[in-house]
Amino acid sequence: MYYQSQPIYRKQSTEESLWVTGTGIVEIQPDIAFLRLGAVTEDKSLAVAQQRNAETIGAVTRSLVTAGIAERHIQTAEYFIYPEYDYEDGKQKFRGYRVTHLLKVKVEKIEDVGAVIDLAVSQGANRVSDIQFDVRNKSEIEQEALQRSIEDAKKKAQTIARTIQVQLHPTPLKIVESGAESIEMPISYGKSVVASSSSTPVQPGETKITSTIQAKFSYSSI
Repeated sequence: MYYQSQPIYRKQSTEESLWVTGTGIVEIQPDIAFLRLGAVTEDKSLAVAQQRNAETIGAVTRSLVTAGIAERHIQTAEYFIYPEYDYEDGKQKFRGYRVTHLLKVKVEKIEDVGAVIDLAVSQGANRVSDIQFDVRNKSEIEQEALQRSIEDAKKKAQTIARTIQVQLHPTPLKIVESGAESIEMPISYGKSVVASSSSTPVQPGETKITSTIQAKFSYSSI
């Protein structure tokens, strides 16, 4: 007797993929600062404006070096010369020249920032345009933030897999790093005031190092 076997149909597993975004944040106390400060001078004579500016910047630089700031940590950040005009009865009238010279100064001790500002102001600096805080071992912290972003992506993928009831493959198929960035509270520094009894108060707060990735995971549905 001949029996013809019937084919057995099995539902094949299918693999799909999903993308998730992972974010890692590390909060840390800054330990270095970068100041942008200098002098703005005006005069009808460009030569006079330049000379006065150079004298002020020279005095500021010498005082900072004497106070312990290394010369390699003081560099020119901006130098501009602009003609200035007034408008009277709709007519443009030349007023003089404005010379702006700003220095970028690295301060290796956060607690010295206020004193450095006051010292520069005492030597004639009349512009403090920016204060940025940072950390020395930034590369290590960025690596930690990256690790956290990958872990965050895995957790999100696992949550999605549980929710839609599929089996997640834990190793990502692809990871695209968006990079790391530092986020800090901006500081506005307006009019400089020299105080003999105490230095200008500066609060560094905390710096956040953030890493963001895009991760592709595969999953199976049975």
